[in-house]
Amino acid sequence: MDDRSRHRLRRAGDIAPWIVGVLAVGAFVVPVAGSWTGGDDTGLTAAPAPAPRRISFQRPLRSAVHPRLQAPALVLAPTTVGPATTPALAVPVTPAPPALSAATTRPARGSRLPAGFASPGKSYVFVDQPSRKAGARSVAVLGDSLTVGASPGLQAFLSDVNLKLDARVSRPTLEGVQAAASTRATTADIVVVALGSNDSCTAAECRRRVDAVLAAIGPKPTVVWMSPAQFRPNMQAMRAAIGAAATRGRMSVLDWQPYLDDHPEIKSQDGIHLTADGYRLRAQVTADQVHRVLASR
Repeated sequence: MDDRSRHRLRRAGDIAPWIVGVLAVGAFVVPVAGSWTGGDDTGLTAAPAPAPRRISFQRPLRSAVHPRLQAPALVLAPTTVGPATTPALAVPVTPAPPALSAATTRPARGSRLPAGFASPGKSYVFVDQPSRKAGARSVAVLGDSLTVGASPGLQAFLSDVNLKLDARVSRPTLEGVQAAASTRATTADIVVVALGSNDSCTAAECRRRVDAVLAAIGPKPTVVWMSPAQFRPNMQAMRAAIGAAATRGRMSVLDWQPYLDDHPEIKSQDGIHLTADGYRLRAQVTADQVHRVLASR
């Protein structure tokens, strides 16, 4: 072997480790690059991109969110047998619905309110509660989180009507159009609207939203709008829009603000939502107004 051949072999031995290293790196980089670029015709396939998360909204069908307020209780009633009195097991008694009194219409400032109901702890409540009373009137309630919290009390105090209730946390007023459809508000005798707390709109836009909900309800039902409290300065536009609709004879207004002024202790820490006693009072106030309207029809 001449000197030239020996020189070439020596050079090949020096280059060989570099070639092996390049091939090893290439074997790792090419599959990764294919997953980034979507692959090519060499048989490399792209890694599937994660599907976007889709949140579905499903409504519970024809279900009341709360059972009876109290279960029937077995009580011991005294029975006289001969000269002695012995206890006997009485027949189970189902308690009557809580009675409404004039005090619930406007409790005195600083008075002690009745014990409240626990909030259902849901972000959405749909109630279809038929009355067992023949020929009962129908009432639809459209509301936001305040109505969600008051829903157990509304079911208790309005057990004498066919009640349909659709309420959702953070619901804006315009969503009342869909709620009117779900409760078939156009066929109800009375529609209670408790919306407006989640809107921040100009005076003209607030009027448009109120009119849209009233149009969805239609001309047949008597409408009672429970106006929101003045918990922030820009609530005045919505309150004014609700008051303006009432002046046209389209509905009556049930103002929630005076009850909060007389009983600030029923407000929760955020100043908007309520304690259990507050939700019970709100339900009683609403039911009182419904019964007054029904009595006048």
